This record gives sequence, structure tokens and C-alpha cells, in this order.
Amino acid sequence: MLTANKVTAAVLKKTEYSLMPSSGSTHRGTVETTYTYQTNAANHVLGGPASTKNYLVANPTPQFKVQSIDYDVSNNVANVLPQNGLATGSIWGYNRLYNIATVVNGTVSKGTDDDQAVSTAGHTSYEEDYDPDLWSYFPDYSTEAKTGNRSVRLTPTNVYGPGRHFSIPPAQQHGKYIFSCWAKIPAGQFNAASYILATIVKANRNQQWLTSPSGAVAWYGSSTSVNIGVGWKYFQTVLNFEDPTLRSMLPAGQSVLVQCFPYIGSGSGVLIDEVRFRHENARMTTSTYQPLVGQTSTTNENNVTSYFFYDSNNKLALVKDAQGNILKRIKSYTLSTHDITVSVQKTGNAYPGGAVTLTASIQDCQPASAVYSWNFGDGTSATGNATQTHTYQTGGSYTVTVVVEAPGANPIEQTLVVQVTNPLVLNQSTSGSSSYDLCDTSGADRYGTLTVVPSDGCGNYTYRWEERDYAPGGNNSWQDSNNASDTFTYNHSNPRQLEVQCTVTDGCGNSDVLSGGFYTYRSSPTCLEVQQSFRPGSKK
Repeated sequence: MLTANKVTAAVLKKTEYSLMPSSGSTHRGTVETTYTYQTNAANHVLGGPASTKNYLVANPTPQFKVQSIDYDVSNNVANVLPQNGLATGSIWGYNRLYNIATVVNGTVSKGTDDDQAVSTAGHTSYEEDYDPDLWSYFPDYSTEAKTGNRSVRLTPTNVYGPGRHFSIPPAQQHGKYIFSCWAKIPAGQFNAASYILATIVKANRNQQWLTSPSGAVAWYGSSTSVNIGVGWKYFQTVLNFEDPTLRSMLPAGQSVLVQCFPYIGSGSGVLIDEVRFRHENARMTTSTYQPLVGQTSTTNENNVTSYFFYDSNNKLALVKDAQGNILKRIKSYTLSTHDITVSVQKTGNAYPGGAVTLTASIQDCQPASAVYSWNFGDGTSATGNATQTHTYQTGGSYTVTVVVEAPGANPIEQTLVVQVTNPLVLNQSTSGSSSYDLCDTSGADRYGTLTVVPSDGCGNYTYRWEERDYAPGGNNSWQDSNNASDTFTYNHSNPRQLEVQCTVTDGCGNSDVLSGGFYTYRSSPTCLEVQQSFRPGSKK
């Protein structure tokens, strides 16, 4: 369906086919649903009435199942009107976001004050100044309420409470209509009061009421006393369309308006709440809400109210009846979780066909029951331990992903890129003397150098030299030489047997070790040591 300036995809007609169950292929009938749409002033598409027809093979005449659907001013479903069956109406409140009333076998206002629009049921709990069901505004509200957060307070100053008109078509001018409410004396008031739930039948708004030839008027309602210390009590007025006097007043074939409103008869004040108007054969349920939290009360078709209470986290905690008895208690438990920090490291060289070790470490703690799910980036995966040994068959760049799940902690994912390259190759070059006799008078060079020459791997080489003595009484553990160059230079100054090694690491984390050594000695214990100057920067 296309509209000017708007392109809207919408279902216009839906057809469903039914087959005979015995054969699975014989066509038995068709259900066809047709939808209509309308645009508002802003040219937005709104849903309109929908109809459903059921074509049976035995009876090809269309059979309406749903005649139409009415929407309110906010495009909520207001009335569903079947051809055969009971109409269902819905009233939406709290800025028309929540369903505050549903009536079966009744129709409700669509949010427009239209005398021609049929409305045979209505409800208000006085939660909004501009009532969604069009009950008139009232200046005096109380926070004492049967349901919701407030009620109407009738006083000698504010005599007449909120009211509204209901349009009853000729087909619905039968049986009894019930105008009901809950009432109580305000807290702190120590005298009783009386009030009237009035219903007036009129041909139009300009008429005061219908009258009979004998002078009888279509005004119904009786004074009801409300006593102190009783609490909320249910009251009702019945409008009987079967009453012969009223029937004699009804204009033939025309809709009539029924005006409903409460007013105080005596006393200094009375509270009114949970007002309903409906046919005696209609079933109405009503609700109040705390927006963004949930339903706070529901009153069923028998006017029995249940109340809902929430905890500090806005979770339902209690359901109580009107007497405060607990009907249901809901316990909510929150599982406290915390974040953990995970790191992934590679140990060993990542060469094609060679094994590499991958380790995931939880820095905060190390739960024994943590589960590690690994994806090695080459199409293989594993689940289980924090340490995995894996072999990559070909060179390339692989993203390793590990997901760690630990009790009481949020799952966390960590990644590591592993570069698989050709093996690192270390060669060496030397100059000077690797061994030297301190008794030598030939003038041999007292300096020796060892240079590491790496190749392959993935370049960006770094160097770390270490040394240790093997002479008796020497230090046999490796010591850092504080040398990050590719060359180790040694000066043969004293008798010593020194081993050196250089660890070369490429930019991908692969490493290898090159070893060498220097030997300084005296061939004769009685010879004079040949003195030579030391080369700057050399090892002594």
C-alpha cells in the first residue's frame, strides 16, 4: 500500500486455505481477512476496521467472523466488533500507554466526545486530570484511594463529581445498566454523609431529561448513606430499560444519551473511586499502574480487588486482597557477579608443524572450576584447561580466542594474534681471540668479540646477553650482561673461563639462543703478565 510522501508496506488481504484432514489435499474452505487503513493529518498510516470471512465448501456464502476493529485517538485497539458474538472494549490510560479497563459485551469511547459513537460501558479511577474515558475534570482529589493513587472528594463546595455521557443505540436499549462506585468517609472526618449516583436519560445533550406524557422524568438514583469507620464500600444505581415508564419515554429507533455523575447529598465530605458503567450482562475488569514499574491493582468483574506491591528493585514482591491478606509472596534472588581480568600468553616458537603453548591467566584469582573455551583461529577448538598445546601446520596469522567462565563472574573473552613463521636461524661471527695466554709475549690481541647474525623469523630482532663463570669457586648461575646489542666484546685481563649466551627474539615472540665462550689463562705460573691497555667499553 502506497500513500503520498510515505511508502508503507501493509497487509491488505490474507487468505488461508483449509484441507480435508483425511486426504490431506482436498480443499475444504478458505478464511479470508481484509484490512483497511486510513491516514491522519500528518499522513501517517493508521489501522482501520478489519473483517474476516469464512468460505466453506458446503456453504459458499461469506460468514463474517470479525466485522470491524475500532482504534482510539492513539491508535490503540478500542473495540473489536464481531458479526456473531460479544463485542470487546478496551480503555487505555496513563497517556494511553496502559490498558486500564476491558469490558466483554460492551463498547467504549474511542477518546473523542462524539454523541454518535456508541459507548455502552465506561470506567475511571481518577488517575489523570484529563480522563482517557472522557469523565469531566474535577478540582478536588484525595490521595486516599480504593485503587490507584487518588479518588474524588465531594463536599458542599464541590457538590457534583466527574460525569460523562454514554450513547446507547436502540439495539442496546434493553435490560439493566449498572452505574457503580466505591465510597468512604475521608480520614479525620467524624460525621456520616450521603451521596447519589445519578443517571439521566436524554435524547441529546441540550435536553435536561426524557419525560413521559404523565410528567414522569427519566432521572434515576437514590440517596446512599456512608458511615464513618467502615472503609471503602461498594454502591450502585440500576438503570432499567425494561421499566415501562422509561420505555414509554424512549424515542423510537433513536439512540439516547445516558448521563452519569455522583453528587453529595449531605455531610461535609465523601470520597468516590473505582467508577464503572456497564450493562448487567457485561463483564468488566479494571486496573491501575505505577508507570515503568507495573500493575498496582486489578478489580475483576465481581468487583473484587487485588493489590500488587514491589520491592526496592521494582520487582513484584506481594499480592494482597482488599482486606490486606497476603495472597502471594514472591521471593527474588539476585546472583551477584563480578568482572575478572584475563590475559593470554604464548610460550614456545610458533613454527609450522611445531607445538606452541597457549595459557590463559585470571589475574584476580584462579577459580578451580573455571571453564576455558578455546578457538585457535585455524578451524580447530578445544574446551577445558587454561593451558593448551597446539600445532599450526602452515604459516600465517591466526587469532586465538578464549572465553573464560568462572562461578560468580561474568564471562569474558580475550584474544591473541599468533604469527606462524619460518624458524629463526642464528649464525655467528667472531674477531680477536676467544682464548688468551697472559704469558704470551707475541703481542696477540687481548680482545675477543662474538656477534650473533639472525635470519628468517619475522625480523625486528632484540638481543639479551648473559654470562657465567665455570672456574672453581665462580658463580655458575647466569647473570644479565646489560648488553642489548648484537655483539659481545671481552678483554682478556685476568685468568677466567667465561661462557656467554645471547637470546634473540623476533617481532613475533619466537626466540633462540646462541652460545659462546672466552678463556683467559697463564701458561706458566711464574711468567710476567704482559701489560696492555684496555679497549674502551670492553669487559674486563
